[in-house]
Amino acid sequence: MKNRTFIFNRVLFLTLTALSISLMLTGCAGRTTQIKEKVHDIISDEPASIEEVAICEKVDENYTPVNVTNVFQPGTTIIYLSVKITDFSPEDKLRVVWNYLEVSKEIDTQELTTENPGSGYFVFNIKIAEGFPPGRYSAEVYLNDELEEIKEFSVK
Repeated sequence: MKNRTFIFNRVLFLTLTALSISLMLTGCAGRTTQIKEKVHDIISDEPASIEEVAICEKVDENYTPVNVTNVFQPGTTIIYLSVKITDFSPEDKLRVVWNYLEVSKEIDTQELTTENPGSGYFVFNIKIAEGFPPGRYSAEVYLNDELEEIKEFSVK
């Protein structure tokens, strides 16, 4: 009888242990995926690449574009350019050249680098306190001094 009790207790202990481990692993599944993504961003050997470029009226707290458009109303004083980039590292440089196409003139150049490797949205903006004059404009997006995309927009 003593031997049966010992075996029963042993089987019960092993079953509960296996169940506990299973529950712990299942509960961590979502967090494990997030951790893998963060580790990938930190140690990735992939070169940086641009996934999306958008001209917009504003951006949210994560720099995601809001109200994407290529036509702005007269009196607009600020225009945003949101760039979604993957595997951006401290060695990389993102640059935007803003142009007023009506007179083939460069308005501004802005550059961005990062200290923290990763992926996500980065934002640029251009402001004209008196409002943008009517006409056609462009934003040239460069990654590591290579032209990646040109976005044209207008004020009318």
